[in-house]
Amino acid sequence: ETSTETSTETSTETSTETSTETKPAMVEGAVAVAAGDSATPSIAPVTDKAAAPLAAVMPLEPAEPAEPAAATPAAAAADAAVASPTIAADSVAVVPPADGLPAVDPLPGLDALALLSGADMVPQQKPPAAAPVAEIPPLDLTDVETASERASEAFEALAAVADDTGPARDRLLVAWYKRLADLGEALVRLETVAAESGRPLSQTPPSADALFEQICGSDAAVEDLDRLGRMWLTKQKRQADGVALLATLESARQVGPYWSTRALVSGVNEDGTDRTVAIISRLPPPADAGERVIVSGVMFDGDTVWAAEVRPVDFQQQGNGVEE
Repeated sequence: ETSTETSTETSTETSTETSTETKPAMVEGAVAVAAGDSATPSIAPVTDKAAAPLAAVMPLEPAEPAEPAAATPAAAAADAAVASPTIAADSVAVVPPADGLPAVDPLPGLDALALLSGADMVPQQKPPAAAPVAEIPPLDLTDVETASERASEAFEALAAVADDTGPARDRLLVAWYKRLADLGEALVRLETVAAESGRPLSQTPPSADALFEQICGSDAAVEDLDRLGRMWLTKQKRQADGVALLATLESARQVGPYWSTRALVSGVNEDGTDRTVAIISRLPPPADAGERVIVSGVMFDGDTVWAAEVRPVDFQQQGNGVEE
């Protein structure tokens, strides 16, 4: 019994001491590994046979490290985030895969240029040419020329009569004055058409101009016209509105776009006094106050004449107006 107890105590003490000496060395190695020490952990050599099973479980030489797997883009991004602790987790840009990126045209204008330069491009149409401005036809002078020709024929027939007081000449005087009245109406119609179409008359038609020049150059024709004009003003029933008068200008003034001229016709009244007539015209009378003029146009109510022609008897152009 004494031998057995002694052996047991000796074995227990030896085992306890060995275990106590081995544990500090193992703890120190584990602490070094946890602290990231790159050196191989120092493990105390096993000197006790009782520690042999522990040495067999933990080999003294470390195992060869395995080859690291190929890093994926996501793993690389995660490693970069871990390696840079100052970058916030929410500020790390996540790169989408290449398949998810939208298609970007590096030169967006090439497709448009290709379309414009294609063979099937529709040619650009030229803008339509401006419509030519229609030319305004010239004024129709037929009525004036016809009336002038008839008045000239009547005047020549009157001049061919030798007897100045016979009834034949009186009939020719009446026919001549009617032709002059027709010419006055034709001139007013022509002037109206010209003004409405934007082509105001700048001068008297040649046929009428020649006739008035012929009358002004004959003292006998001027006297006949003076007498016939007085008779026409006093006639109660006129068969036409046309008129031809010999009058003496008194004054003229412009009223809007027209001219109002006051003139005297001698010996018209029953007592032999002069009668005042109003002459309305588009142009100022080409004569001065006191001069005699031939007035050709149409009669209005009363003693008002719309004159298409005011011609000085001596046919000398004098100014553009009449002093009031």
